[in-house]
Amino acid sequence: LAALLELGAGFHPDLTGRENVFLNAALLGIDKKTTQTKFEEIVDFSGVADFIDTPVKFYSSGMYVRLAFSVAVNVDPDILLVDEVLAVGDEPFQQKCREKIEGFQKDGRTIVLVSHSATDIERLATRAIVLDHGKVAFDGDPTLGIQELRAGYRRALKESAQPLASTPSNDISIVGVRAEVGTNKKSPDLTLVVDYTITGPVEDYRINIGVDSLNGVRLFTAESARILPSLPLSEGPHTIRLSYPEVPLASGAYQVSVAAYRADNTMADRVSGGCEFELSKATGGHGLLSLVPQAHVS
Repeated sequence: LAALLELGAGFHPDLTGRENVFLNAALLGIDKKTTQTKFEEIVDFSGVADFIDTPVKFYSSGMYVRLAFSVAVNVDPDILLVDEVLAVGDEPFQQKCREKIEGFQKDGRTIVLVSHSATDIERLATRAIVLDHGKVAFDGDPTLGIQELRAGYRRALKESAQPLASTPSNDISIVGVRAEVGTNKKSPDLTLVVDYTITGPVEDYRINIGVDSLNGVRLFTAESARILPSLPLSEGPHTIRLSYPEVPLASGAYQVSVAAYRADNTMADRVSGGCEFELSKATGGHGLLSLVPQAHVS
């Protein structure tokens, strides 16, 4: 059994990386002889070979957790407990971590992964359990589990809903953002609607409407200057509607943000996360995009 709960627990700052490898392995129940046979593999995996004889108190936080992770995953555990630690180090090291975990899966080992990363759950898990205040809210397919998790987030947001968070100016104000999703699950259509008001004289302006994942990754932006010949300049309420007959996004929840800019590129108003919408598609698969190619086999 190896636990990746608090990486580096038991590391002594005055000991070198080499000494801490043996100390940490001993705390995991690994005898000295076994650690000696695994030592080169541990150091090579960590990428800190040039500093292995330096006291770890001089390590950066990234070097520290990389060495600790390397010890835990290279002692050949039959059961691995992982708690929110797959984001350690830089991207190449994160990839090595995930490949190591996937190697454990292929060997038929048991992995219990606690994470808020939907990407990690979709990629690694074969079964997902969603906990809500310590009680099991879902137990089953990982994709459905992520949908249940996000539904819980949305319920919590609705219960604590605040007025539309905008930063209004004295000429253009965004007063409403909403999304309308069609019922065709094979390829649902999407309409984004922005209500705004011109409250003072304006010469020219543009409105950008962006769709983001719930963790803030921008997926696409529609700029009025590129898709509309002009916008009304008269004072009063106005509405922009954008219709997408087919949406290439995968099943999941998304949010819409809007910003209004004057002709001199100064911001008149902005609403971040003005509304959320959910897509449910018949096609499965992982990732943010749902693309159906023309395929052939020979």
